[in-house]
Amino acid sequence: MSLGIVAVALVTFFIKKAKFEKKAIGLSAASGVIWNIGNLLSVTAISLVGLAKAIPITQSCTLIAVLWGVFYFKEIKKGRDKIQIIIGAIILLSGVAILSQA
Repeated sequence: MSLGIVAVALVTFFIKKAKFEKKAIGLSAASGVIWNIGNLLSVTAISLVGLAKAIPITQSCTLIAVLWGVFYFKEIKKGRDKIQIIIGAIILLSGVAILSQA
C-alpha cells in the first residue's frame, strides 16, 4: 500500500508541477515511515487479539491525525470546535477502553 501511495504522489507531483520546500521532503518521509510502522503493528495486533477487537482499536489512529491537525497544523481555531474534538476523543477512548476489556 505504501508503494502505491508513493507512486500516486509522484504522478500527482509531476502532473501538477508542484513546488515544495526541501525540508518538507524529510518530514513527509518521516510521517510516512511512522504511518507504515503503525500499519504493520495494527496487522500484528489483528493476528494476536482477533479481528473483532483489533479493528476498532486500530481505527483510533484517526484521533492521532485529528490531534496532529489541531496542535501542529493549527487547523482548528474556535474554542467550541476544540471542545467538540475533546468530547469526541473522550467518547472514542472510552469505547477503546471498554472494548479492550471485552
